[in-house]
Amino acid sequence: MFRLPVQIHLAGESDVVLGVVHVRQDQRVLDMLCDARLFFPVETREGVILINKNTVTKIALATRNNIEKIPDAYPQVDLNALDRRSGEMRELE
Repeated sequence: MFRLPVQIHLAGESDVVLGVVHVRQDQRVLDMLCDARLFFPVETREGVILINKNTVTKIALATRNNIEKIPDAYPQVDLNALDRRSGEMRELE
C-alpha cells in the first residue's frame, strides 16, 4: 500500500481536508474513488476520518512543494511514491 497525500474539497465546506489516502501499488486515487464503497478513510494529523464520496467536489494529489510549504499539515508521506505518481495530478484536478 502507498500513502499518498491529497487535498480534498468537500461540498458546502470552505476548508480543504489535507491528509493521506492508502492505495494499492496497481491502483490510482481515481480508482479508489470509483469503487463500490460509499466512504473512504483519510488519515489526517488529527486522526483518521471517513469521507462520504458523494460530498467530494475535487481531490488532487499534493505536490512535494505543497508538503514542503506546510510540513506539519500532512501525516507521514511516502515522497518516493508521490514522485512516481506525479502524472496523476493532472488527472485528478
